Amino acid sequence: MSWSLNEVESLAKRATRGVGYPWGVAEEAAMAVRWLSARDVDGAAALVQMLTQVDGKAFGYRSPEAGCEIWRASSGTLCPLLAGAALSDFASYFPEGGIETEAMWQPILMVPFAAALARNNGKPIAVLWGETTAITDGDVLSLQGPMEAVAEAVHIAPAALETATARKTNRAKTGPQDWVALMQLAHRTYAPASEESRMSGAGAGLCDND
Repeated sequence: MSWSLNEVESLAKRATRGVGYPWGVAEEAAMAVRWLSARDVDGAAALVQMLTQVDGKAFGYRSPEAGCEIWRASSGTLCPLLAGAALSDFASYFPEGGIETEAMWQPILMVPFAAALARNNGKPIAVLWGETTAITDGDVLSLQGPMEAVAEAVHIAPAALETATARKTNRAKTGPQDWVALMQLAHRTYAPASEESRMSGAGAGLCDND
């Protein structure tokens, strides 16, 4: 099944907010899912799996702890959205040796944040975990390896972009179960209709005897 990039971006934003993330983080998550989807990577599936894991838990404990040479979360597993936001702080300065992290949920969601860093610095960035290598110059993506749900460690470093293996597309592809799961999370952001709102809705005040 496929949807427009606008549809997947909008749903991803509301689903992320539905789990309790601030709107700013939700917008970043939506842009990350759109960026991956436009490169034929199922970012929606990665997002819903990550959101399901953190649902009902304090997400603040999944941010990188301040002052650590190797990024880690006090919860034990980093959130890629919060780690991605922290990566944005390196827009003007990125360590020559890169950044190392400990365990992270859905590391593929870090790649769009690395892409933003690559665009800002004008140099390709590699995101490495397990047997997977993702290299991007901000636009082109070279991706090799499996989409692991959890990485024991992630390395983000300058790289040379050689080939592009992910084609560009204007449609987002994901399974129906993942789409429904995102819709259910997104539904939490809608306030339940009150009797007053229902009475003031379309058709209110009309009389069948007119």
